[in-house]
Amino acid sequence: TARVGGESRVLRRGVFRSTPTWAGNADMVFGGCWEWVTAAANGLRSAGGDKLADLPVAGRQHTLTAPTWVDLAVYAGRSVVRWVGRQFSRALSHDVWHVGVVRQSRAELLASGRMGEVAWMAPAPAGRYYADPFVLEDGDARLLLVEDFSYAAGRARISQVALDRLADSAAVVPAIDGLHHLSYPFVVRDGDAMYCVPEQGEGGSLTRYRRDGETGAWLGVGTIGPGPVIDGTLVRWDDKWWLFGGLPDEAQYNLRIWFADNLDGPWQAHPLNPVKVDVRSARSAGPFMIEGGRLYRPAQNSATGYGGSLFLVEVTELTTTGFREVPRREILPDPKWPFPDGLHTISGFSGGYVIDAKRTQVSLKSGVYRLLTRWQRLRRLTNDGLSGPAHGSDLLASVERSGR
Repeated sequence: TARVGGESRVLRRGVFRSTPTWAGNADMVFGGCWEWVTAAANGLRSAGGDKLADLPVAGRQHTLTAPTWVDLAVYAGRSVVRWVGRQFSRALSHDVWHVGVVRQSRAELLASGRMGEVAWMAPAPAGRYYADPFVLEDGDARLLLVEDFSYAAGRARISQVALDRLADSAAVVPAIDGLHHLSYPFVVRDGDAMYCVPEQGEGGSLTRYRRDGETGAWLGVGTIGPGPVIDGTLVRWDDKWWLFGGLPDEAQYNLRIWFADNLDGPWQAHPLNPVKVDVRSARSAGPFMIEGGRLYRPAQNSATGYGGSLFLVEVTELTTTGFREVPRREILPDPKWPFPDGLHTISGFSGGYVIDAKRTQVSLKSGVYRLLTRWQRLRRLTNDGLSGPAHGSDLLASVERSGR
């Protein structure tokens, strides 16, 4: 805060999702706030003194007092109960994501905040799920690209299917694969070239793949941005390319921006980074929507858990020195859907938009899935060369045959 005209004005504000431990909360808050002084100073310098009065007035300040022994005992008891519940949830439940198509205009969605009828894609094979849908429209080609996650491998590849064959599970084929986990297959056109820029934070970069117009193959042609950007989302606005995303370990609540004159860079960090600290709408949830000359950014709301719902946020200021956005619509999953427990991607195309939604499934194999995923990720990070994938696949196959 800063004192302006005898009042406290808010320079920076953040919203975090609490963790079960004091240490976890402290690490998250301190980790999310350490850049605020520099960002606030940059914001004041670019805004000028005449805009200080536009800053929001700080609310009532709460005076903290030392907890009593009773307070500590109650806190400890609640922490134990939450910890036990969390362990049972991890052992007996897992999220199953699914992709659907909605034949509704984005203008209607923005006006009403309600989705039309969803046509669901054919389910993924056992031990897999599809998520993070994006649509490619290139000439006569209309393809759906998705994160294709395998519990046995503990990672995902990018797969694709013709948009008019979503009911045919056999039509889904691999598109981009590698040694690391791939997700969020963001699609962007630059001139005559069509690119896919999937997230691959494990690989330490944001690689750009160009689609061969004759063969349909995806060829790596370089990287974008400063490194491993999570859910990197590009938009061309006011004669510049803008890259929105987060860094590993902070993407749920920190939003950062980089800008460049062309996709080859050089990319410059926004002076207000992180431009937003808010678990309710920081993380990107799909490509930008432009309606009526206005720029809207889909964002994930993870305040109550990962992939809880979506916000459509209007970007009201986007310059090399300033940034502002305002939430306009919250999009909730329909409780009548077969996947009613979450929603975390929306991607528009000329005939509507695609979404992914989840169902939290209670099953004895949930613990096996979680164990396999963590084990395989640890193997990739350590690169120890063990021959574990076959054993993991065999274990998963036996669990699937049990039907539990």
